Amino acid sequence: MQVPYPLSTNPKCGDSNYSLRCDFDSQKLYFDALNGSSYLVLRIMALSQRLVVQPSAWQVGTCVTQDMVVSEGIRLNQSLPFNITSSNTIFLFNCSPRLLVSPLNCTPSSLCHKYLESSGHVARKRAVQCANELDPCCTFVAGGMPSAYKIRLHSSGCKAFRSILQLDPEKPANEWEEGLEIQWAPPSEPVCKTQIDCSGASKCSPADANGLFRRCLCDNGYKWDHVLGTCLRKKRNNKTGLTVKVSIGLISFFALSVALAAITVRKSRKLSNKAKLAKAREDLLKSSNGGKSARIFHLKEVKKATNGFSKDRILGSGGFGEVYKGELQDGTVVAVKAAKVGNIKSTQQVLNELGILSQVNHKNLVRLLGCCVEAEQPLMIYDYISNGTLFDHLQGKYSPFLTWETRLRIALQTAEALAYLHSAAYTPIYHRDVKSTNILLDDEFNAKPSENILTSAKLFLELAFACVREKKNERPSMNDVVHQLQGIIQIVSQEMVSSEVKAETV
Repeated sequence: MQVPYPLSTNPKCGDSNYSLRCDFDSQKLYFDALNGSSYLVLRIMALSQRLVVQPSAWQVGTCVTQDMVVSEGIRLNQSLPFNITSSNTIFLFNCSPRLLVSPLNCTPSSLCHKYLESSGHVARKRAVQCANELDPCCTFVAGGMPSAYKIRLHSSGCKAFRSILQLDPEKPANEWEEGLEIQWAPPSEPVCKTQIDCSGASKCSPADANGLFRRCLCDNGYKWDHVLGTCLRKKRNNKTGLTVKVSIGLISFFALSVALAAITVRKSRKLSNKAKLAKAREDLLKSSNGGKSARIFHLKEVKKATNGFSKDRILGSGGFGEVYKGELQDGTVVAVKAAKVGNIKSTQQVLNELGILSQVNHKNLVRLLGCCVEAEQPLMIYDYISNGTLFDHLQGKYSPFLTWETRLRIALQTAEALAYLHSAAYTPIYHRDVKSTNILLDDEFNAKPSENILTSAKLFLELAFACVREKKNERPSMNDVVHQLQGIIQIVSQEMVSSEVKAETV
């Protein structure tokens, strides 16, 4: 099996952040997760930057996998460039009955039963242990937070898991492909201290604004190939004969002439639909904020601020999407949060969050400047907090070292911000992911908690107030109430699946 760059099997090749382990006795390749679990690499797909590993083996005579005993499931190091993809459909086995009330599909119709009965991968005796009337099995699709970095097993939850790639429920179970797909982020150019550290057609760049990193950047006429890990010369068009050029020109002219009208009509329709969508989102945002709208940024303005969402502007990324550093036309430095297309949160949910956050005003909260509703997914524009996260400072990534007085002040400011969200905000806001990586610090080491609010409370309140309106014709019917409750429950379930609540139940 070939191991492409940046994957590394020893310190002298590849990138050490992309490490795989080669077992020379068995001549097999392994992916090492946290807490001592290892998984056999079945294949590597360099072009798509993905690899497939084999799930952990079964314990003899039980419906328990070995990684449950060793590490309570698979856990990836979030500081490394690997994450579990949404191509995986996860089956959890030998689960606690309390998961029947979780947002996971643990019903008798769950596809995990079809896997046990018909896949041919599980012996009949073990299949009975894996799912019965007392201990159900459950199904969910991986890839969102937190399952992008872990699939948790526990003695009081589920004790085994299997993963199916690109599951097609219409196919027989014995044709399902078993394996866990993991992707890696493309590497940047190598870090360098001097020109000696760079090879080929590249030069060691000047230090960045923080004076921390220098990289081997390709010379003019070359581009960085992250697959081969080197600078390659850009391809130039070969000169062709005059006849060929004229022929191509004529063909192109006639083709463009025929297609021009169709393209013009399609473009005008697309722009019209895009404008209607933006107007509908803006109206929805105003309605969720009492008629007052947050500042609306144009997509063109946001693209210019982030240099077209350039990769070198990325501040961070994860299951939620990516955050870019940008600079507005007036010189204001901002952080632009762009949710992933297909994220578990719906557009309406994001707009509800924008409506609530635009009312928040506290010195120790990251200020929401506005949003952009023209993009495929709404974009949120925040103040840029330049001094990193509390986690980075506690881990010694920045200097100077935090004094105990500073740490106590950060804790107090965080508590004040959370108290404001819980008690002083017009609509109570509940932060559901308080941790050091979500507490930003400004240049004066003031705490700025960020991320994740829970909007379902507002939806319940709106429905409750609608039911007690004075005029009968303004109150919803029982049928309307049932449909709205089903929608709110679905949103709550999505919030639970995408948060640590699901991790604790599994």
